[in-house]
Parts: sequence; structure tokens; C-alpha cells
Amino acid sequence: MNVLIFEDEKRSADRLQMLLLQCDPHMVILAVIGSIQEGVAWFEDNPPPDLIFQDIVLEDGICFDLFAQVDIQTPIIFTTAHSDYALRSFEVNSIDY
Repeated sequence: MNVLIFEDEKRSADRLQMLLLQCDPHMVILAVIGSIQEGVAWFEDNPPPDLIFQDIVLEDGICFDLFAQVDIQTPIIFTTAHSDYALRSFEVNSIDY
């Protein structure tokens, strides 16, 4: 499974990567992306991943700004402490929050 992680806090990103690889050592983490701008560029140059782990707040805004710029059809699991966006997350391919 090819996975993309959106997380701007290094410690959180490292922890998530470790947990994912413990669950499935064959999982491929394609990239860890910390900003909307970086995410837009990544989707322009790469095929879609099988699954996205998505933080809400990134270096340069909230993730919904990314979804306004890129049509993402990949299933998304939101990994965030922000409960304010739970309902909004299910408008964009979210399978868990």
C-alpha cells in the first residue's frame, strides 16, 4: 500500500510513520508533506497514493485549501486534535477522523 502523510510537526510525522510500519512493514510511505503548497506540487508530479493520512492545520493553512486546488479521490484518514473540522472532513473522501 502506498501512503501519503500530511503533517507539519516532525515528531508527529515520525510517530505516525513508525506506527504504520509496525502495522504493515511492507507499507510504502511516499512522502511526508508539511504544507498546502508542497501538497499541490506533489499531486501535480505523482500518481495518487492508495491512502492519505491528513492533518488539518499545515504550515501555510488548513488542509481544505489543498482540496480546493486539487481533486483528490484517494481515501483520507484525518489525524488531528482539531475536532472543529470533523463534519467538514467527510465532505472530502474522509473514511475516518
